[in-house]
Amino acid sequence: MDLARDATLEFLETVHPYDSLPRDDLARVATSFSRSEWPTGAEIYRFGAPLSGLYLVKRGAVEVTDQAGELISLLGPRNSFGERGLARDGLAVTTAHAAEDTVLLMLPAAEYQRLMAAHPAFARFFSRGQRADVRPSDLSMQKV
Repeated sequence: MDLARDATLEFLETVHPYDSLPRDDLARVATSFSRSEWPTGAEIYRFGAPLSGLYLVKRGAVEVTDQAGELISLLGPRNSFGERGLARDGLAVTTAHAAEDTVLLMLPAAEYQRLMAAHPAFARFFSRGQRADVRPSDLSMQKV
């Protein structure tokens, strides 16, 4: 095993729901992730853009905003983002920027979909609180 894959595997073992995967599958999944570095302020993706996969913060922080630019969440290490768009049509339903120098891991969309289909605990984690018919313009998504 190479050092990058070892480091990714060790990190994933500490992140839910990856820690719920069988060891053999987790080791295979660890090889699927790509790693990227983002300087403070860099746009990771924009609302409406095709998503390459599911993002996982390894180090740093990511600001996620809605279509109007309102802050939805500030994510730190071990937080994932992009799952809402992947669950719908593969297009981003938010915009994401690096809030500080950030290292991200990205699980390709096809591997994310495979894990969603093969592992119920994984699917439950990423499906929590989501309904397929909810759109960002719905009342439930409006700032109060």
